[in-house]
Amino acid sequence: MPQRAIVRRGDLAQFAREPPAEPAISGGAAVALTLAGAGFAAWTAAMIGADEPNARFERFYGAMREGQLLILADVVGSQE
Repeated sequence: MPQRAIVRRGDLAQFAREPPAEPAISGGAAVALTLAGAGFAAWTAAMIGADEPNARFERFYGAMREGQLLILADVVGSQE
């Protein structure tokens, strides 16, 4: 029995002349899927970023391990 091609040579030419009348995914579904993917990507990036240690606080890590408290205050650089 001869092998049959899934896509015949004439199929692509016919599709170029006459595209399908209805798209496979409607506009609303495409927008919803895009927003869901963007939201998932943002959430994933936030979780990865939250796991990274802050380089600005490295000098305090030893004291925090010893049980000392770290109090943060928003001051001008000259007032440190």
